Amino acid sequence: LLRLATEHLLVMDARGAASVPQLTVSQIDEILTLRSDLEGRAAVQAARIASEAEIDGLAEINLAIIEARDSGRTRDAVRANTLFHLEICRLARAPILTEIVEGLWVRSGPLLWHSEDQIHPPWSARPHLVLIEALRARDAEAAREAMLRDVARWSRGYRQYAVPDPDPDPEPAPGDAPGNGAASDA
Repeated sequence: LLRLATEHLLVMDARGAASVPQLTVSQIDEILTLRSDLEGRAAVQAARIASEAEIDGLAEINLAIIEARDSGRTRDAVRANTLFHLEICRLARAPILTEIVEGLWVRSGPLLWHSEDQIHPPWSARPHLVLIEALRARDAEAAREAMLRDVARWSRGYRQYAVPDPDPDPEPAPGDAPGNGAASDA
């Protein structure tokens, strides 16, 4: 539990009770920005070096997502979608990038389960199919653009489940104004 807390995957209260932290809007924005950048880079590299067999394996993962969604198995679909994105990082043969992206997916994990809610756009296989075709065509820029569109597609829905950011400059409470003679002014 302490390791999970150290990695900000759990928060511990004064009693030692652990819970999953709620992400703020700015944290979600940062996670999605990092995912876009890193997964976009992975898509570029995968387009350059992934074998046809590896791309076929990615297409099989995408079929598993489609089958799970079509049969109402949301949990399986979310897991397969996560695997799809991480597999692209693996196809890029970038283990450090893969580890970082995996950490970002884990941090946003609690929000992944909202992927079937009405707030999100309906899931479509099209972004993944466009990405797979770009990989097959060895079109690095098209692969990157497809990845960016796929990540951006869910950002609005994720943000709706995030907690608001704390007000950076809250109004001072009455009697707390500077110069009121409080001890902190001494």
